[in-house]
Amino acid sequence: MQNGMANPNNIGAGAHHYMHIMGIVALGLQWLRMAQSAQKSLDAGTGNASFYQTKLVTARYFAERHMPDCGALRRKIEAGSEAIMALTPEMFAAA
Repeated sequence: MQNGMANPNNIGAGAHHYMHIMGIVALGLQWLRMAQSAQKSLDAGTGNASFYQTKLVTARYFAERHMPDCGALRRKIEAGSEAIMALTPEMFAAA
C-alpha cells in the first residue's frame, strides 16, 4: 500500500504478483480447511482413512512447496516499477 501511494506506477507493476499471492493464499486456506476436516475424520475413525491421509500429505506438500512463493512475490511487489517503466514504447517495437 505504501509502495503504491509513493508512486502509482508501482501498483500496476505489482498487480500480477499481488493476484498471484492472493491465489496461493486462497488455495492454502482451502487446503487448510480440507486438512482440518480430514484430521477430524481420522480422529473419529470414520470414512476412508487412506483418502484422509492423502489429503493431509497433499496439504503439507502445498504448504511446503507453494506457500513459500509468497515471500518472493512480495519482494517483487516491493521492488516497485522502476525497471518496467524504463522501457519506452520504441523499445517494444525493436523487440
